[in-house]
Amino acid sequence: MAANDTVRLGDHPEFQEHVDDLIARGVGYERAAGNDARGAAPPALLEALNGVRDPARGFVVLDSGPPAGGGRSIERELLSALIIALQFGDTVTENPREEGRPFFPVTVIPGDHGRYGGTAHDRTPPGPHTDASSLSRARVDVVTLHCVHPAESGGQTVISNGVSALDSLDAGLHEFILRRSFHRQDPYHKDDPTYVRRFPICQRVENRFYSGMSFRYHPTRIANGQRMKGQSLTAKEQETLRAFERHVTRDEFTAELRLKPGQTLMINNHFILHNRREFTGDHRLLERHWAGEVLEVD
Repeated sequence: MAANDTVRLGDHPEFQEHVDDLIARGVGYERAAGNDARGAAPPALLEALNGVRDPARGFVVLDSGPPAGGGRSIERELLSALIIALQFGDTVTENPREEGRPFFPVTVIPGDHGRYGGTAHDRTPPGPHTDASSLSRARVDVVTLHCVHPAESGGQTVISNGVSALDSLDAGLHEFILRRSFHRQDPYHKDDPTYVRRFPICQRVENRFYSGMSFRYHPTRIANGQRMKGQSLTAKEQETLRAFERHVTRDEFTAELRLKPGQTLMINNHFILHNRREFTGDHRLLERHWAGEVLEVD
């Protein structure tokens, strides 16, 4: 899977002028409501974002580039990323550290594991996964990861196309992925079994954003959810899930990206599974945004 075709925001001056106007009016990324952002992306930029919906691709990389006036503005970068993310849906980010903030920092949190900090609170890769795989209160369509600061070494983001990998699974594994459902731990209520939900790993969906095969996969959420329901994974189930991970992360389905400061990765959360490489240092900082739809839960 190729990782080229970066969308350069500098090639869209109309969009940059809109962002500058919002900032001049005091509308930063923490205050930008949907009405400020909807329709703000010009047609040429929207066309460049089609890679997010394309089943053969499922992602785009945006490059904010150096500002015209010199000097880097994180505020401007995040506002640009937010406006573009909102073209795909509403903000459904759950940020337990700063309620209401549309971005959730994904970074190392030394010695602080009491609250959910995403799966990047240490340097251990979580494995290929989709975000919000355990949630029933919102559907996350697009995950945005904006690079504020890369790791000193390592920390590359690894993305794998599940749809491309699905058709080449052997018959037994294919049936397992499509037919088996697993309990999932809710990381925001990680010790409360009443929030555990059961979902299939892959199923066909139809919604206003996407129609096709959609994955809900996170190895830790599955293992913990099954345990919390007194149904710990068997050795055979664990090996089958590992076989799925080995298949979906084969080179032909996978791209590896080392985001630079100011770059934004946008991925289709329905069929792009993401992971990261191990890294050194405490300074790897990505800001994460979820775009999608709030769902009614019975």
